[in-house]
Amino acid sequence: MINEIIILGFEEVLVLMGKNRNKKYSGSYEQVAKLIYAVTTDKVESMRQLYKTILMNYLLKNGDAHLKNFGVLYDNAFNHIAYAPAYDIVNTTAYIFKDKPALTMFGKKVWWGKRELIRFGV
Repeated sequence: MINEIIILGFEEVLVLMGKNRNKKYSGSYEQVAKLIYAVTTDKVESMRQLYKTILMNYLLKNGDAHLKNFGVLYDNAFNHIAYAPAYDIVNTTAYIFKDKPALTMFGKKVWWGKRELIRFGV
């Protein structure tokens, strides 16, 4: 018997938001979270993974975590849609000393501290 092959598809958050690549830095982590929550099938796990990715980007000071660097994976029947694993992770402050986050959180592009990051996750 031949095992069924599961075909995975991938879509960037940028595309799911209906934006073109020129707008990859225009958005917020709140918008990303709302979209991921709306389209995924295992919402709790997808939100948990997204939060971990955002925390990692903040801890590493990845100022290039834009809308093309978040996405979802789906199977060929769209029965399972999940947040895609993190990718394209860099520390931008190593070469751009005063770099800022690519997207806003709480309306600002700043490196928030522990209190704000916890508030975002709640």
